Amino acid sequence: MMATSDKKANPFIEGMPAAVTEKLGAVSRSQEQVLMQVSTDMADREAFEERWLVVTDQQLVFLQEEGVDGTIHVPLESVREARIEALVGGGRLEVDCVGGEP
Repeated sequence: MMATSDKKANPFIEGMPAAVTEKLGAVSRSQEQVLMQVSTDMADREAFEERWLVVTDQQLVFLQEEGVDGTIHVPLESVREARIEALVGGGRLEVDCVGGEP
C-alpha cells in the first residue's frame, strides 16, 4: 500500500472505495507517496462514469471501481505536459505523453 500525505493538509485526498484501493495497490509501489486522489467523471469520450485520478510522486493512475479493465497508469517521466481547461459545470484534464496520444 502506498503512503498517503497528511489528509488534513491536502484537500485533494478523498477516501476511495475498497475495490479502487485494491486496484491501485496492484499498479503501485509501497514507497510511492500519494499527492492527490479524487473521484471524477472522467470516462471515455461522451460517457460519464465515476473514475478515480490518483497522482503520486512517480505516476498518474486512472482507475474505475467496476470491472477488471480500465486502469491506466502513466509514469511521470513520460508526461510531457498536463493541461486543465475550465468548462461550464466542470473541467477537463488532458495529459500529453512522450510518444503517445493524449
